[in-house]
Amino acid sequence: MTFESSLFITYSPCPSTRKVVTADGSLTTVAGIGDVQINSSLTLKNVLHVPKLSTNLISIHKLTHDLCCQFTFDDTYCIFQEKDSRKTIGHAKEQNCLYYLELPSHNHEKKSHYLVKEPSDHERKVCLHHHRLGHDSFRTLQFIFPTLFVDRFHCDICEYAKHKRTNFPITKSRSLAPFHLVHSDVWGPSTIPNISGALFFISFIDDCTRVTWAFLMKNKSDVSHIVPNFFNMVKTQFGLGIKRFSMIMHETFLITLAQFFQHEGIIHESSCVNTTNRTVWQRGRLDTY
Repeated sequence: MTFESSLFITYSPCPSTRKVVTADGSLTTVAGIGDVQINSSLTLKNVLHVPKLSTNLISIHKLTHDLCCQFTFDDTYCIFQEKDSRKTIGHAKEQNCLYYLELPSHNHEKKSHYLVKEPSDHERKVCLHHHRLGHDSFRTLQFIFPTLFVDRFHCDICEYAKHKRTNFPITKSRSLAPFHLVHSDVWGPSTIPNISGALFFISFIDDCTRVTWAFLMKNKSDVSHIVPNFFNMVKTQFGLGIKRFSMIMHETFLITLAQFFQHEGIIHESSCVNTTNRTVWQRGRLDTY
């Protein structure tokens, strides 16, 4: 597969319905198919033109089938030769867990080609049992099939399944003035009440200064009067009004606070649990304390 149309010596367009699955699991459209000549003794047949690829890929299994050649691998190098004459067709050097095909000097201006090794029959058997058992751990498979496990294996599907979510990009953007944006959230209930019997607390973080206020609460419903009190405190002590208020609304006080925000002209920004807004203010709270 290649992303460069200029490499083809023969080319035929493909229907838009033809797709390939890339390493991240996404589908990519194949634009065309044809032959690519690497050098005088190496011509690749039926190469797929995939414009969205970032590098060129060569399959070992495809080369052995088309050219009737054999490959010799070690930890740093790979050589492939004709079976009968033992003539060297090409060689590749290992870089970053891939084998980089070294091209002749007149082809140096062309992009890199990487040799992709097909899984062996032994690896296929391990993956087959792994899939049949519902992606059970390799430790369990090693106990059930001890003769199959000579090397270490990994499963991309299992690794993706353990990821809760994609990491949010780090941002340094802040409000230009105090109280233009205030982040807030409620924590609790605690398993042990404090000396006053409080089981919850609500935090307010100014997005500009990162100054934090925390108020203890015995009941979660106390949010309905603590938020208006905090607004009045800011207005009296600092002579400023809160313009935007970022908070995950709870059903018990959604109606009361929505009416308060509408009356005071405050824009309420709600977000889902464990999303970017929540992560930002929690990081701010940790920095403040």
